[in-house]
Amino acid sequence: GTDPNDSSSVPGIDPGIDPGLLVHYTFDDDTAANSGTGGDGTLVGGGTFGPGVSGNAWQGNRTGANDGYIQTGLTGTQLGLGGGDGSEVYTAMAWVKWDGVAGNVDHMVFGQEDGPGNTAMLHHGIRADSESNAHYGGWGNDLGDAGVVPVGEWTHLAFQFDGADKVVFVNGVETARGGGSPMSGHAFPVIIGGHGRDAADPAGQSFNGAIDEVRMYDEVLTRQQIMAVMAPKLASDSDGDGLNDDDEVTVYFTDPDDADSDDDGMDDGVEVANMLDPNSGDGDDGAEGDPDMDGLSNLDELEVYFTNPLSEDSDMDGSTDPTEIDAGTDPNDSSSVPGIDPGIDLSGLLLYYSFDLEDGVNVENTGTLETAGMISGGVTYGESKEPSFGTAFYGNRTGANDAYIQTGFTGTVLGLGPDSVYTAMAWVNWDGASGNVDHMVFGQEDGPGNAAMLHHGIRADSESNVHYGGWGNDLGDAGVVPVGEWTHLAFQFDGADKVVFVNGVETARGGGSTMSGHAMDVIIGGHGRDAADPAGQSFNGAIDEVRIYGGVLEEEQIQAAMIPNAGSGPKGLEVRSIDYDSESDTVTLTFTSRPGRSYSLFSTYDFQDGPDYLEIDDGIDADAGETITSYTFPAPDNDLGGGSSPKAFFFIKQN
Repeated sequence: GTDPNDSSSVPGIDPGIDPGLLVHYTFDDDTAANSGTGGDGTLVGGGTFGPGVSGNAWQGNRTGANDGYIQTGLTGTQLGLGGGDGSEVYTAMAWVKWDGVAGNVDHMVFGQEDGPGNTAMLHHGIRADSESNAHYGGWGNDLGDAGVVPVGEWTHLAFQFDGADKVVFVNGVETARGGGSPMSGHAFPVIIGGHGRDAADPAGQSFNGAIDEVRMYDEVLTRQQIMAVMAPKLASDSDGDGLNDDDEVTVYFTDPDDADSDDDGMDDGVEVANMLDPNSGDGDDGAEGDPDMDGLSNLDELEVYFTNPLSEDSDMDGSTDPTEIDAGTDPNDSSSVPGIDPGIDLSGLLLYYSFDLEDGVNVENTGTLETAGMISGGVTYGESKEPSFGTAFYGNRTGANDAYIQTGFTGTVLGLGPDSVYTAMAWVNWDGASGNVDHMVFGQEDGPGNAAMLHHGIRADSESNVHYGGWGNDLGDAGVVPVGEWTHLAFQFDGADKVVFVNGVETARGGGSTMSGHAMDVIIGGHGRDAADPAGQSFNGAIDEVRIYGGVLEEEQIQAAMIPNAGSGPKGLEVRSIDYDSESDTVTLTFTSRPGRSYSLFSTYDFQDGPDYLEIDDGIDADAGETITSYTFPAPDNDLGGGSSPKAFFFIKQN
């Protein structure tokens, strides 16, 4: 009797319940009895029970049979993880006492049963591959390094999707935030205390430690609400600071009857969660301390802006927290960046350098981000692939070796960061190996020290020399760029695979990830590795028609974008129509244009055997008030002696 077209109408769920607390397991009676609205859970495998933060807790068996977890009996759709009706928000939380690494790095509090095959699915908990081990997982919708869960200490974790961002809270304090989306695998059954990935029932990958006070809400809780429902901790937390009384005495040496042992205005639990000393109100550990030296006090970071007091750039988008606060952007959201119009479609053609307009140190960008690039070092311009391509950028590897282009944008902005995809491409004419084997088209400035970073271009250590580089995220021997021949290269990450195209044809593919060093500034024509400004390792040869898209282009779209001022970019130069008037023997060409600019028009009658181009007009002024210009001219003569050409091909470029 439920509605098969309504994801909120599900057999077994009372349609009269209010969205709210759907799951609440206290484990106090050694069962998975649910005091929420969604029905009792079912114990699976060899999980046991022991002392919790309040009453009893469920204990996984990772070091035993590794089969213990709890079936909620509810799908992710029912719990707010997805469904497509616009109401996909949730907050999931629990107290955990983790016993440390054992076997697989994943120790998940919230998971799903997906059966054999790695289907996109929920996995929220601990990923033991770094000190900052809290992990919001959704298979391509992840937020890693999201907070610290110490071994052997009761810690409260809350995971949330608020309709726009995925958010993590540790001990009631927001520790990570990033743009997200509903779970693609929401239809799978949700489990507690196991991952379930690629496994039949029982799912395996049981949590190594204890879990207590599990709560799942079909709504977004504020930080204050999250802290309020951590109340069961208060049974052994006399001062309400979020730390167990016994832990205060034996672990932290704080006063269990004083929420702020050092009287610095920050509760002991907040300081512990943010790796500050709860017994010191002085220096970097005090309310006015500034351990990340970003100009914001600890108290302001934790209580006003909810930023990380140990990182000057909490969202790792390349702009410091105070810079974002002053600019009015969100210091906890990597997609909110100073100087970037929030209305810009970041999935289109973000950056396009044709190198056809010499303007001092500026490099014109006709992509949607518009900000011009900046010349660094001894950049020169010269002949490109053919007249329709205009001019090209030339590096100076065999000279001062300091020529490259600063885009002015971080990799985060250009689609290299978390939950992003991109396609970056250019024409190159490589002059061969010289000095270092790396001749990169796309790189980053990282300053002294080898930081993980983008390096896409040529690695001259084998005949198959095309290289997709990301420091541990590489794809080598990805195609061949001959010496002295114009060759088109395209590099792409599609959300799962890194892909390389040579002359519009896919030549290599392999599983990959976004760039870990995405927050650094992207450059063209240099590597930048382990170097101050100027970065050095300039490209040995010419580069032209550089394009970076914040989206995934298909092979056919890449082939179209290989044509100068063509392709799928919203601001690209495009011929809209060509009309021939036989009575007047004239041609009218209509094309997209920019007021104040001028254009050159060329024609050829045949593409075979290296076509010769006839210049028709090198001073066509764009329409002064519109973005469309029409130009009429006599039909070109062929080169065979007399008469208009029975066919003609036209190229137009901006001067």
